Amino acid sequence: MDRHTAKTLADLNRTFYAKVADTFHRTRSEPWPGWSEIAPHLQALASRSPRPRILDLGCGNGRFGAFVASLGIDFEYTGVDGDETLLAFARERSLANTHYLNADLLEDNFTDRLASDEYDVVALFGVVHHVPGREARAALLESAATRLAPNGLLAVTLWEFGGRERFAAKAISWETFNRTADVPVDPDQVEANDFLLPFADSPAVRYCHFLDEGEIAQILARLPLRLVRTFRADGKSGDLNRYLLLRP
Repeated sequence: MDRHTAKTLADLNRTFYAKVADTFHRTRSEPWPGWSEIAPHLQALASRSPRPRILDLGCGNGRFGAFVASLGIDFEYTGVDGDETLLAFARERSLANTHYLNADLLEDNFTDRLASDEYDVVALFGVVHHVPGREARAALLESAATRLAPNGLLAVTLWEFGGRERFAAKAISWETFNRTADVPVDPDQVEANDFLLPFADSPAVRYCHFLDEGEIAQILARLPLRLVRTFRADGKSGDLNRYLLLRP
């Protein structure tokens, strides 16, 4: 994938979230069921650290921070997101010891603006599938790993919509998209498992990528971390997200 195509797809997603932020917040405020499987790891960290530091990359409306607070853990939370409307919803939760940073995970050098050099938990939930380009996806996870404390936890979800008929039926072809797009996308530049998907009843379209086993293995091989657990949860089927829990 060339830089122009990657930028076009990233811009598409920025526009998408700007259009659907209100609807997204109303329909995406509850904790993901899979987070209950992470709770024991968070509680174990809290038992070793007086105030665990959590970095939530792509935090959206801050619902993961609210989930951690519901566990009764005294923590310091930093949420990073590129959509100011979603961050405004996150701030409305008024959680203690929380900080929010409006930054683009793909363009801004956001790590220079973080309050801490390392975090006990670094989370990327619902993020990786929106990153255009195999190299960019691996680079983002490598960057996240560099901010992990020696005994920390990197928690990542991968949206496993690939091969499911209900998503395949909704997918918009590149040719159809290009007929009305302000900036068309060269179909020869997109990668395998790249898709355009609508959201609810909105006409807005988002770019999504399905990571297959080969790509997951390549990314894991590049990270200076060990996979301690993987499982599937969430969605109506209970298996729509694949969770990866990694430690140094």
